[in-house]
Amino acid sequence: MQFETSRLIMRLVIAEDESASLSHWQDPDWTKYICTPLNQDQALGRFKKTLKPWIKGSNERLVFSITLKSNNTLAGELMFRYIPELSGIAEIGYGLYQNYQGQGYAFEATQGLIKYAFEHLAVHKISAGCGINNIASYKLMEKLNMKREACLRQHKKINDALHDFYFYSILKSEYQK
Repeated sequence: MQFETSRLIMRLVIAEDESASLSHWQDPDWTKYICTPLNQDQALGRFKKTLKPWIKGSNERLVFSITLKSNNTLAGELMFRYIPELSGIAEIGYGLYQNYQGQGYAFEATQGLIKYAFEHLAVHKISAGCGINNIASYKLMEKLNMKREACLRQHKKINDALHDFYFYSILKSEYQK
């Protein structure tokens, strides 16, 4: 399972992605808006879960590696999961490694994932969330024509502090327009 955009290939995570994935999930700068940095065992456990076959179950993550077409370099990750599967509602997440931020790759990859999900998976609504201080992330969601649905107060604990989160979504009918 994979899909492409003009500059990127989004493919399932493979064993060769382990080193890059582990280093990023342990990096406080990369995880500052996502979670408390993982230790080595936590990062390895998370990575091993991404290698397992996807059975499309509720809350099960499907993780894609974002790679540059020009040189096959790993640039980040995309995540997709049904929440719950039978409702046709999905959540997406994205993270670009620091050297690849600010170049439009997150928009391109996420736009490709939204297209793929609406065209190939049983989805009628896609949602995404981010901390209210993650301005780049919520601006990206707005650029993707996602609508802000809520601000959940003290929604997620990161580095021993509770953070407010914005939640956005786009409906299949909105995407098709």
